[in-house]
Amino acid sequence: FFDISCISVVQLSSHNVIYLLLTPARVKHRIAAANDASRAKKQSLKRPSYHQQIMGKSFRRRKNREAARSKAIEAVSEWTGSESVPKFVADEDVPFRTDEEYNAYLQETTGATSKARLNWSACLNVGIFAFVWLSIVVGIKITSSSTDNQSGLSTKVPTGRFMNYEGYRIPRDLAGPLSSYPNRLGITEEMRKEFHPVVVFPTKSVEVAGDDDKSPSRFEEIPDYTILDLTVSSAITQLASEEERTDAKKRKPWQKRNTPTNNFTYAVGRYDENRINLYKSDLFDQTDNNIDGFDGARTVHIGIDLDGPVGTKVYAFADGVVHSAGYNPDLGDYGNVVVVEHDLGICPSASMTDIEEMSCESSSTNKVYALYGHLDSKSIKGKTKGKEIKKGQVLGRFGDIHENGGWKMPHVHFQLSMRPPETHDLPGAVSLRDRARALIEYPDPRLVLGPLY
Repeated sequence: FFDISCISVVQLSSHNVIYLLLTPARVKHRIAAANDASRAKKQSLKRPSYHQQIMGKSFRRRKNREAARSKAIEAVSEWTGSESVPKFVADEDVPFRTDEEYNAYLQETTGATSKARLNWSACLNVGIFAFVWLSIVVGIKITSSSTDNQSGLSTKVPTGRFMNYEGYRIPRDLAGPLSSYPNRLGITEEMRKEFHPVVVFPTKSVEVAGDDDKSPSRFEEIPDYTILDLTVSSAITQLASEEERTDAKKRKPWQKRNTPTNNFTYAVGRYDENRINLYKSDLFDQTDNNIDGFDGARTVHIGIDLDGPVGTKVYAFADGVVHSAGYNPDLGDYGNVVVVEHDLGICPSASMTDIEEMSCESSSTNKVYALYGHLDSKSIKGKTKGKEIKKGQVLGRFGDIHENGGWKMPHVHFQLSMRPPETHDLPGAVSLRDRARALIEYPDPRLVLGPLY
C-alpha cells in the first residue's frame, strides 16, 4: 500500500488513485508513467491516465501545441485507421493510445526518460489525509447520547469519559459531579427534599440578582462551608500521635472548649477522591487487611466527610433501625461508629430513572445501610441492634482525637452501602483496583446529602 500510495499523487486525480489501487496488474507501468509526467512538468506537459485516454479525456498542455497536435492526430489515425480527426482531439488536447507512444513523444520533444521514483511530498499528503479521515470517523463513533444517572435527563456525553462495569456506567475521572455516578437507589430530588440534614451547617447571606433587569437583587441564606482537596494532604498533618491521643483523653470536659480541634470551620471532604498520602498507618499499611471483600493499598475515599468543631451534632437522615454500633480503636479507623438500616420505601418506577441504575429488581422496598463514623464515646451508648431510629434524631456528636480514630480534624464520615456490613465497619477507602466495584456497592452519599459540590 505504501509503494502504491506514495507515487506522484499530486499529478493524479482522486478517481485515478482509486482506479490505481483497484487495478494491481497495471501498477508497475502506471508508477513509471506517473513519475514521467512529474518530471515533464518543467515543460508544462501533463500525462493523461490510461483510463482517461480510453474514455477520450485528456490533460491540457501549455507548450509545443502544434507539434503535440500533429503527433496526436498521427497516433489516433493509426489507431482508428481513419484520416479524420476525432472530436476529442482539440487544439489543446494531447491524447496517447499507449505508454510506448507517450514515451516516444516525450523523448522526441523534451528528451525526458521514464524513471519511477517516490514523491515524498505526496506521501505526506496521503498520510495527512488518512489521519484526518480516521480522526473524523473515530470522533463520530465515540460521541453518543447517554442518560443522566441522577434524574434520567438525556444528555450527550463522550463515552470515553466513562467505563462499563457489570452494566453500570462508571466515570473514569475521580471526584466527579453527582450526576456522573450510578443512582442505584433511584433517589429523586423530591425524595431528597424529605431527608433531614446529617449535619446542619451554619449559613451566610449572599446577594442574588433579580429574575430580570427590572427586578431588584435580593439576599439568600446558603450553607457556609468549604470544599477540601485532600489529594495532597499528609497523614503527618491529619493523624494524631499516640501521645496526643492520650493527652486528649485526660482532658476535662471544660478544657475541651479551648483546644485547637474545637475551633475548626465547617468543610466537606469529597467522595471518590484519591488521597494518596493521607492513609498512612498500620491499619492501611496492612494491604492484606480485608474489610467486606476489599483489601490492598486503600487510598480512594468512598464516603463523604462533614467537618466541624468537636461536639457538632449528627442526625439520622431518615427513619430506620440500628444495624450495629461499636468502637474501632486503630489509628486512622472510625473510632466510635453507628450503622443504621434505612428503609427508603417503595422502589421508584422504571419511568422515573434509568432501569439499569436501579437496585430494586428483587424487592418492593429500597433499603440502604448508612455508616456514621468518628463520633464521640456517648454516641454508641444504648445503640443496640434493632433499636428504632427516627428521622432527625441526634445519633451522636463529632468526637475528639482520642475517640474518633485519631483524626485531628473533627468530622463525621458518612457512607452508604447497598448490602449489610459484617459488623460496625465499612471500607472507608478502597484501592484503585477495586474502585469500580466500590462505586456500585457504596453509592455517592450526595444522593442523600444533596449536591454539596
